[in-house]
Amino acid sequence: MSNQDQAELFIVQHDTVLLRVDVLQPHPLNRPATGVNREHVETLKAMIQQSGYNASKPLTVRQHGDAYQIIEGHHRWHAATELGYAELPCVIEDLDDTEASLRLLVGNQQTGNDPLDIGLTALATVVKSNGGRGVKSEMSVSAFADRLGKSKQVISNAILAAQVHEKLSIQINGFETASLDFSTKLEIGLAPEWMWVAFGMAAMEGKWNKDTAKQMVGN
Repeated sequence: MSNQDQAELFIVQHDTVLLRVDVLQPHPLNRPATGVNREHVETLKAMIQQSGYNASKPLTVRQHGDAYQIIEGHHRWHAATELGYAELPCVIEDLDDTEASLRLLVGNQQTGNDPLDIGLTALATVVKSNGGRGVKSEMSVSAFADRLGKSKQVISNAILAAQVHEKLSIQINGFETASLDFSTKLEIGLAPEWMWVAFGMAAMEGKWNKDTAKQMVGN
């Protein structure tokens, strides 16, 4: 590619400001299934204690009412607040709900997104629950997949597994994320929806794996 053919790099500049930690809130869709990685938080705490907080890595936040919702930097926020920091460097961006959800996933890709986390975020962003498998919102599954650099089928599977997860969470007492893995939930999702709970209970009691679930659903 010649110099004339090279695209000009589009750089967005943002000012960094100090915000009080008591006005910062975690985003509810940040890792909805797996939650906070405590090992990562403890590693960050050790690094901060040894070298101080690196101001070149501010949190990305958006205004949310009278507070600021964290979009990128949840683990850094946990680490710094647990160490007693009163303020943290932040970049404030104007993001709607859909864009904020996508930025959460993109920001987490460096440390790895659990497929179920992707599905639950896509479910909240692309599909609005309507008493069944849901109806699409303004953003399509294809558009969501393109933003993450994944195929439409990958995102569709993640949404289906997330729908199974949510239904089992509501209707089975004691159901936890770790009860069934992603692949097992996906296989259960291929059955008629009215059978999901029965399959879910049987899978938990029998400690099914993906192959077992596939065979039982097929039968």
